[in-house]
Amino acid sequence: VLVELIVAMIAAVILGAVIVLMMQVSMGQAARVSDGVNAARRGRLALATIIGEMHNSCVAPRIAPVGAGSGANRLLIISGSGAGASAGAAETVSLHEITLVRGTLRDTSYASTGTRPGSQWEFARSGTTRTLATGLSAVGRTPVFQYFAYGSGAELQSAPLPSPLSSAAALEVSAVTVTFTAAPQSATGSLGRAFILVDTGVLRQPSTTPGESAPCA
Repeated sequence: VLVELIVAMIAAVILGAVIVLMMQVSMGQAARVSDGVNAARRGRLALATIIGEMHNSCVAPRIAPVGAGSGANRLLIISGSGAGASAGAAETVSLHEITLVRGTLRDTSYASTGTRPGSQWEFARSGTTRTLATGLSAVGRTPVFQYFAYGSGAELQSAPLPSPLSSAAALEVSAVTVTFTAAPQSATGSLGRAFILVDTGVLRQPSTTPGESAPCA
């Protein structure tokens, strides 16, 4: 009887250990799935914000939406809200500096100052910064921001413009592609799935008049 009792106790201990292990594995998988979903949501919200600012970037005729100095991890873009270019000018115009530094994507907004015409806009030296997302990174050697111009026809060139953009190259930018990876951030999600997010904001339509800048998209 004693032997049978000992065997029963050992079996109960083993069964309990198996149950605990199965629960830990199940909880770990659930946590990784949850972290992956959160990572994808964070990345998509950040991407939607950037693309939204691009869609509002053609604020006035003959004004280049993208600024010189924009590069692989830094986008300078003039964005407006209100009436927009279709009504002649935006009600509110700001210069946005979007940067990805050490995994954090930030958007610093500099408000326009004075009443000068669009070609001579001035922006405040200090801006308001908000964090769009954390836990982001470039996809391999692919730049976070890539800049494209139209070729001789109505198609965007396959090769991006060299960056950081020169003043001349900034005038040619008609589309910007945004690419980054959103990864889980918690310890339980460290081995979870990372999501690659890509989207392109078209700023201008192809120009039909030689020497003229392309019209707003």
